[in-house]
Amino acid sequence: MTLLRAVMAGVAASLLCGPAIGTELFFNDSTKVNIMRQYDVTTRTQAGGYSMERSSTGKFQYEWGGAPWQMGNRDGGSYLSDVSTTTSIITLPGEQTVGSFNVQFGASYQNLYPYQWILEGYNEKDGWFTMYDSLDDARYASGINSYYISDTFDAVPVSKVQYTAIGTASGADNSYNYGLTHLNLFLSAGQDVPLYGSGYSLIHDSGRVVSSNTSPYQGPADGNPATGPWCNQNASGLMAINGNYESYELKCQGPGEGNNDLRGYMSWNFDQPYWMDFGVLCSVEDYSIRDWEIYTINTDDPAALFAALNALDEATPEAIQELGWILQYQQDSSWTWERVFDFAQPGEYQYLLLVQDTQHPAWGQLEIYAKAIPEPVTMTLLALGGLALLRRKR
Repeated sequence: MTLLRAVMAGVAASLLCGPAIGTELFFNDSTKVNIMRQYDVTTRTQAGGYSMERSSTGKFQYEWGGAPWQMGNRDGGSYLSDVSTTTSIITLPGEQTVGSFNVQFGASYQNLYPYQWILEGYNEKDGWFTMYDSLDDARYASGINSYYISDTFDAVPVSKVQYTAIGTASGADNSYNYGLTHLNLFLSAGQDVPLYGSGYSLIHDSGRVVSSNTSPYQGPADGNPATGPWCNQNASGLMAINGNYESYELKCQGPGEGNNDLRGYMSWNFDQPYWMDFGVLCSVEDYSIRDWEIYTINTDDPAALFAALNALDEATPEAIQELGWILQYQQDSSWTWERVFDFAQPGEYQYLLLVQDTQHPAWGQLEIYAKAIPEPVTMTLLALGGLALLRRKR
């Protein structure tokens, strides 16, 4: 029975050493579950049941052109008319209990927003009801960073959501139309939501991503030539892990000219490896981006890993892969404003890397999804296998 004991001891040890494949994990914080970004993890498409009805009056030049889970496609109100309105009614795949939202109109440097913005919910019991009205929000009336608003409300079930924007563009420079960049609605607290297979992005869950690295600026400066292939991103990587969906508008920038041959990177460093199958990358508003890649890796020495990345003579996919990074997806020179991409090698990874060429169009949304992974083999089945092996050896 020595072999059987050894098999049983090995099973027990494996079960005690961290989460096994198939171990069911749940979101640490259900208020990070964005029901506007739900995917069917089998078809890699928007979860069935979503629909949208749009209408507008006055001189709105743009409406929300994307699906509910996509970034807003310049849902802009014209500054030419104070009676302009636009409304989008979104039917959800099913009734969900929600408790918070955030919305962003355009980029932070513009600080543009409509005169009034209303978010309503619907369920069969209560009908339509208001969850947020900007005229009741002193923050909004003050105009300080009103391009981005987040708020909480009492938990309430909704099966439909209605968004209405009214009036002229307000803010720092109202000669521009405001654009809807994000509209996100989150579950209320205390709900059990599987991390795998639920169709919700795991990358924004509290406590999953613990740090981020961004490329250093190595381009020409003060008349000196470039010292390496990297250009720094124009915002802190930590912006992308706080889960509030504020548009990162990250792009590779540097002082002066001569940066067009440089590249930039940003990493998401998780607290442990997580299963990853596919993702979504969208640009800001309806601009397109090209020439970017997604990589993953596991390592016990992240400091050495990123030091080696910073020391590269050239930031080509081949050079990055020579350091051990796995190329999961590569977008070529074709322009795209939104891309659903499969991982070339789905699996458990702790470090995720986005690398892009220097260019003005900026990305603003990255989501990572995982299908339900196989159930772990039970101790009983392994014990029976060990017993069968023992019998064969006799």
